[in-house]
Amino acid sequence: MGQHLHGFGGGVIPGAALAAALLAPGCAPVEPAPEDVDGLFHYFWLKASPEAGSDEELLMAAANAHAAVEGDTLEERFDGALSDLGREHLDAVGIPGHMDPAVNAGFFLVGVLPCTLDQVERIVSDLRQDELYPGNYESYQRSYTSDADAYFAGEVPVLTFTTEIEAEFLPGAPYFETVLGELRRVPADEGADLPGPVLVARYHIPEPAVFEDAGFFFEQDYQVEVYWERAPGEVIHAYGIWRHMGDATLTTDDEFVVRIILDNLGDWDDRTGEICAED
Repeated sequence: MGQHLHGFGGGVIPGAALAAALLAPGCAPVEPAPEDVDGLFHYFWLKASPEAGSDEELLMAAANAHAAVEGDTLEERFDGALSDLGREHLDAVGIPGHMDPAVNAGFFLVGVLPCTLDQVERIVSDLRQDELYPGNYESYQRSYTSDADAYFAGEVPVLTFTTEIEAEFLPGAPYFETVLGELRRVPADEGADLPGPVLVARYHIPEPAVFEDAGFFFEQDYQVEVYWERAPGEVIHAYGIWRHMGDATLTTDDEFVVRIILDNLGDWDDRTGEICAED
């Protein structure tokens, strides 16, 4: 991508005693999670649904992520580039085979929110994102596509939703997109030294966005967010994006465009902290 963003943190996998606890008799084998930030974002994307990733796998990945971002002492946000998606990442959400995963630019942001995990869950799942984050949309309509009552009652682990959005890529360049999203709550394992509970959110556009001006494009967008509490009222937010968007002169391959997106994500986190303070 030609980006020059901050590097990744280094991390270590939990010790043998922890792995043994997770692989106790009667449990299915747990696939080891990566140790590095880049690998972990890919892992969370692929394992986001209960059909693909067990609670144990996601909790171990969160433990590795906490180490990789130095979560105990993390204060300042940091960002970086992500390696390309593979065909398996697109297959995980049913993207047609003619779409090329390698054209997407990948990048991430990690920071700390002054919130509880319960607050974050209410914010992320709220239907009224346009009211919570004013000024970001021309129009916004989100609808639940699974049993929301069962999710909020803790009876099912996943909430799904569809969102119809009108927004602007640049001033004077409006577009319309449909976003499919899912939010999964992974309960804490009280018998293991792992972060938990953990929230994993995954979003994608099932087809390219539609611009009024044919000179612009927004063909692919894949986002994964992971949240866990490092202390009461302090949530680490890890946000990864792979996106293919732009026009004839500026695209997500340009660091200038990526920096604008990352700055907007930082503003989003700032607003999230304000919402939590108002709660």
